[in-house]
Amino acid sequence: MSLSIASILAESAVRHADRTAVVLGELKLTYAQLWAHSLQYAAVLRSKGVGPGDKVALLLPNTPHFPLAYYGTLALGAVAVPVHALLKAEEIQYVLEDSGATAMVCAAPLLGEGAKG
Repeated sequence: MSLSIASILAESAVRHADRTAVVLGELKLTYAQLWAHSLQYAAVLRSKGVGPGDKVALLLPNTPHFPLAYYGTLALGAVAVPVHALLKAEEIQYVLEDSGATAMVCAAPLLGEGAKG
C-alpha cells in the first residue's frame, strides 16, 4: 500500500470535513471544500490532457489557489513543480525545461512573465 499526499488530504476531508484547512482573510475553506475543489482542478487538468506522471508547473502566489492546484495535481497522479512567483521569464523557462513540465497553472497577474517563460 502506498500513501500519497493527496490521499492524506482525502482522508482528512472525511475525518475532519468541517474543520478549517485554509484561511486567507475572510475566506475559509474546510478540509471537505479543499478536497472537492482540488478534485475540480484535477478534472480540468485531465481535460487538458494531463495524466499520471506528467509534470505540472505551478506559478502561483501564496493564495488558496496554490493548495487547490497542488492537491489537484497530486490527486491526478501528476507531479507538482512549484515555481517561485518572483522569478523572471528566463528563470521560469529554465525551471520548465529542467523539470520537463508539460503544463502550467499560472495566476493571471503572473501571466506576463509566465507566458514568456
